[in-house]
Amino acid sequence: MKIAPSILSADFARLIPNTIRKLHALGQMLREQGAGCEVEVDGGINTQTAPSVVAAGAEVLVAGSAVFNKKASVAENIPALRRSCLGLVQSGVKEAAGDT
Repeated sequence: MKIAPSILSADFARLIPNTIRKLHALGQMLREQGAGCEVEVDGGINTQTAPSVVAAGAEVLVAGSAVFNKKASVAENIPALRRSCLGLVQSGVKEAAGDT
């Protein structure tokens, strides 16, 4: 969980201070153990927060309000999220496959 549980809206989401550190540590532990699983982050994911959690090791992002909102269509929001992480993907961070 990336946001404080009492916060209901992703618009007001705040990163829990240790989240990025925990993601790095989790990724290292999974690599050391040879675990073949993906790290998923759910809560507060948007174009501003996605690059940080992907850089820290998240491979699956759950982005409800960043995708389904009145600001833009789903068809516009999903590519925007992907673009926000594009530099990370190009520099070697693994991109999750699967087009919507």
